[in-house]
Parts: sequence; structure tokens; C-alpha cells
Amino acid sequence: MPNSNLLLKAPEWGSLEKRTRLLDRFASYGGDPERVRFLGYIPRNDRFIAYQQVNICLDPQPHSGGMTTLDALHMGIPVLTLPGATPSSRLAAAVLSALGFTDWIATDSANFVAKATAFTADIPSLDELRHQLPSRITSSSFGNPVTYAKIVEEQYLNMWQHWCSNRNNSR
Repeated sequence: MPNSNLLLKAPEWGSLEKRTRLLDRFASYGGDPERVRFLGYIPRNDRFIAYQQVNICLDPQPHSGGMTTLDALHMGIPVLTLPGATPSSRLAAAVLSALGFTDWIATDSANFVAKATAFTADIPSLDELRHQLPSRITSSSFGNPVTYAKIVEEQYLNMWQHWCSNRNNSR
């Protein structure tokens, strides 16, 4: 998008050498290095403040965000993901699916770019979603710790009962 910036947040971006190497590669693809900003290590509370600079989180590859995805959603920032083949690349997709945000899961690279472009172009819908996200999460079974704990307990009980019945049947 013409007026967009990319904010990259990870401890390794504290290294000037790594930032320079990435900016050089970004420029080799025609990107404007002036539109890329970096955050290295920052304390947890400062990370939540940094979300105020973000409109959409782009889920990283090949390891997807788990807690980072939940943090972003709680802060009202939608997350766009392209799940891969490994379980660790599908964490954000699992969270988004559980919360009913399947339209934020891309099917391939071209679809990822198309979705990112469309979502960032529709500022009114993006603003509305950002205001709805925290309450939609806390009202879901996934975002309500009491309800979620009950569901997990039920699943453990089901697994235990299944194991017990299979054990008794094998004797």
C-alpha cells in the first residue's frame, strides 16, 4: 500500500547488522527502506503500547504466532496469517478459526497479498473490527478462561474415559 509502513518486532532487530542486511534485501526487491521500522527487545508492557502503531499484524513464517496472535487480538489488532504444513506454522490459523475469523486466513501467497491489500484499503471496516475484537474474544469460549477451562476439563475426562474403556476391552 502506498502509505503503509512495516514494523518488525523481534529481539534480533536490535542488531544493526541484521537490520542492514534485511533493508538491503528489501531494497533489492524495490521496497523503500525508509518505510521499514524495527523494534528489538522491549519489555512486555512496552510491547502492548507499541500495538498503537499497528493496523494489521502479518503473521510470521515459518513459525506462526501463538501468544503474539492472542496479544494482538486482545489489543484490537487483527492478524492475517498464511498457515504452513507444520503445526508451529498453523498456530495463528488455529486461534483465528476458534474465534471465527477464518476470513483472516489466507490460502496461498497471492491470497495473502490480496487480503492484506483489501483489508488495509477498507479503513472503516478495519476500524469497526478493531473496536469489536476485544469483546468478541472475551465473549467467545476461547477467550473466556472459565469456559475454556471447562471445555479442556471435559476433553481430558473424555480422553481418560476413552483410554479406560480401550484398556478394559483389551484384557
